[in-house]
Amino acid sequence: MGVQKPMRLAMVRCGALKRQHHLTTLCRYLSDQGFAIEFFSLQAPEREVDWFGKQVAGLRAHPLGEWSGRGLDRFLKGGLALRHALKKSDFDLLYVIDSWTLRYLGVATLGAMRWDKKPLVYHTFDMLAPHVAARSDMLLEGHALRSSDLNVNADRSRAVLAKALFGLKDVPIDIPVRVLLDEPMPERDMALRKSLVGNSPHNPRFMVVCPTGLSGDRLSKEIIHAFAHLPPHYHLITIDGGGSYASECRLLVDKLGLRERVSILEPMSYEALQRICACADVGLIFHNAEASLGNFLCHPSRLAYFVAMGLPVVANNVPVMEAVIYRHGLGRCCSAYNPEKIASAIEEICTGPLPLNDRRQAILTAFRDELHFEASAARLTTALRRLHHPRADAV
Repeated sequence: MGVQKPMRLAMVRCGALKRQHHLTTLCRYLSDQGFAIEFFSLQAPEREVDWFGKQVAGLRAHPLGEWSGRGLDRFLKGGLALRHALKKSDFDLLYVIDSWTLRYLGVATLGAMRWDKKPLVYHTFDMLAPHVAARSDMLLEGHALRSSDLNVNADRSRAVLAKALFGLKDVPIDIPVRVLLDEPMPERDMALRKSLVGNSPHNPRFMVVCPTGLSGDRLSKEIIHAFAHLPPHYHLITIDGGGSYASECRLLVDKLGLRERVSILEPMSYEALQRICACADVGLIFHNAEASLGNFLCHPSRLAYFVAMGLPVVANNVPVMEAVIYRHGLGRCCSAYNPEKIASAIEEICTGPLPLNDRRQAILTAFRDELHFEASAARLTTALRRLHHPRADAV
């Protein structure tokens, strides 16, 4: 018998590729499982596409271009560029990622969303919100979902909602945003920690990190107010988001007398931010859940990386976060709009009956046992192979 050829995926996505670690995780896993990936990138700088191609062994990345403007012209140009690229590609399955890619796909396929009878997979990490997105975009996403042979979503709640909202026959499979077991994580660097918060045996401090830019969407003012309710040995590390909101946050820090306890750092590389997170005692994940469906059904990559580091979490008390955090003992959930409750949750983790080191080890155990990417991704590879060889799993 001859050697079976690897399944060839034509993967298409619109948007930036730097800091999109859920994409590199997905592609690394599929490549390790024997899939050959040709990645077609729209609206990303060529240098980012080149960088992305080097992150995954065997992946071939193609920058199709960037187009500006607010009208339909950019979608026509991008869609035609994609159509030209797909015509030259020899692939077995078309794998489309995220809703903002669909307009280009619609042009490339002349409205069919499919290509030459090849199986179609639609994988979205953040489905559109019915009350926010334009009706045309909602119709387009519904068309893509119903046209696909396989739909993939980031969590069960969104998958069930997609089925009900768009009248799908089947619930999309859910593959949570998580970290690969073999992805290297930075060690706790106590010298770095001391440089940030001045920690020492004679001056113990609890270091809390919110590794995202200051913004109303991330409820940065509520977090700053929370530190006014905490003892003076709690220190917050967060990142400048620029603009008027960040300026207001700095003024708030001064007004509350927290300049020595709230550090607002300049934006930095992903790797530098990871090293800081590895030094912390608690990681914060807050979103304005009232602003969008994506925030309410949040399953952010920060949670995945906090878990892989063994970092306890305080997060919104929204259903998806509560389910995973309380099931696996990852930390606490509370109202993101109540600074006193945020403070109480942080203090409970740092000074509760379970020592911080024991809590970290328990979280790392949960990561190794269940909360890594491979634990759920096998469903995806099984489904992809079934599309390629539909009779392979027949009984």
